[in-house]
Amino acid sequence: MTTAVGGTAAVGFGALAAALPLALPAVIVVPVVVLVPIVAVAFAVLADGVVFPLLLTGTGATILNMGVLGAALLALPAALIRRAVNPVVLRIVVVLALMIVPGIVIALFVFPSSQVLSGIRYFVVPVAVAVLASSLSDRQLRLLLKAVTMLIAASFIAAIIETMLGSDALLKLTGLAYGVSIRNFGAALRAPGTFATNFHLGAYSSVVAVVALLWWGTLRGSNRDVAWRIVALVSSIGCLALSTYRTGVVLLVVSVIAAVFLSGSAVRLWLKLAVAIVGIGVATGFLLIGLGNTDSYFQRLDVWNGLLSGSPSLLGRGIGYAGAASGAAGSAIQIFTDNYYISLWLQFGIPGLVIVGIFVGIFVALFRAGRLGNSRAAVAVSLWTGVLVAFAFVELWEYTSAMCLIALVVGSSAAGYRRSSPAPGVDLTEHTMHPLLAARGRSA
Repeated sequence: MTTAVGGTAAVGFGALAAALPLALPAVIVVPVVVLVPIVAVAFAVLADGVVFPLLLTGTGATILNMGVLGAALLALPAALIRRAVNPVVLRIVVVLALMIVPGIVIALFVFPSSQVLSGIRYFVVPVAVAVLASSLSDRQLRLLLKAVTMLIAASFIAAIIETMLGSDALLKLTGLAYGVSIRNFGAALRAPGTFATNFHLGAYSSVVAVVALLWWGTLRGSNRDVAWRIVALVSSIGCLALSTYRTGVVLLVVSVIAAVFLSGSAVRLWLKLAVAIVGIGVATGFLLIGLGNTDSYFQRLDVWNGLLSGSPSLLGRGIGYAGAASGAAGSAIQIFTDNYYISLWLQFGIPGLVIVGIFVGIFVALFRAGRLGNSRAAVAVSLWTGVLVAFAFVELWEYTSAMCLIALVVGSSAAGYRRSSPAPGVDLTEHTMHPLLAARGRSA
């Protein structure tokens, strides 16, 4: 029986590869993605960081983006069958998925399929990564963060070169048009690094900075990664500065300030002082170079007023109605809200408000788990606080790799319990029980 099934599959794959050469790498990659969830997670977390080189070759990011969605969805069944995922994370993700179903149904009757699929990709990939991340070991998480470090370091080098060349030279060398990947703030280039745009680079680098400064240190064995964390931190701060992305600064500053007040004993006092200094330094630097003006914020108020002044739709206007998906091929009009909460309302209506409520619930759950001794969650709640604030200024959820890195932190933070303040001589071994169960055990 096994021989028959295997032989039939081999013949089928061989015929497919012969008819379509591009299918050959897919045949090789698909089993790896299915059987090794970290491959799919890495693909999602790193994919945005190779878009600029693709643009230089004249290749769009559509195939890459669909590959990210496919990898995330392919990896889920195997992880679920092995029962490796955290049930708390899975329940949250199931509710989130149910909330977008009405929006998908509505969109299928109104929008072109490319717009609907794009909207699904933007929303689904981060929640799939959160589920997969809850199944990863500390060793796998550290390995993935090292890959992130290599990406952000390469992007920092690219951003330095781009800044030295300037926009005029880049336009001539690349053949790209001004206004998307290449654009200025005054006379200064807003460097994209290896990402598609400066805001993708700025969002990603701000998350990497928080992870390197705070969360990475909660993983078992992280004491061997000090050099990696320093490289990640320096490169991400450099990328954030060269990208001139203000919302990234907001995310970083709010996250490190939140860490001072919300992390409890999971972050030592000297580190709290250090992160406070980093936050103040980054914010001051951006103010000094003129990036602290509020003109764009007041312009956004006018945009938000216009978007909300129309007749409300209780079930929304369909997934992909607003945000990056509204710019997909065949769409009638592109609508950017620069506010993810408003985008959720426009797309999903009342279910969108439920999604916002779930976001708040994640904050509460991470905070409580941190207080019960989960040091990962105690730090993750600081990053999630920055994310909730950033949602008010930009559709951060749609910066896929940045949001997948956030999902990695949140999803894996639900899976571990670690004592924050061990007694002298006690081994800091991580226990894989839920924090509530761990607290129950201590009180018994």
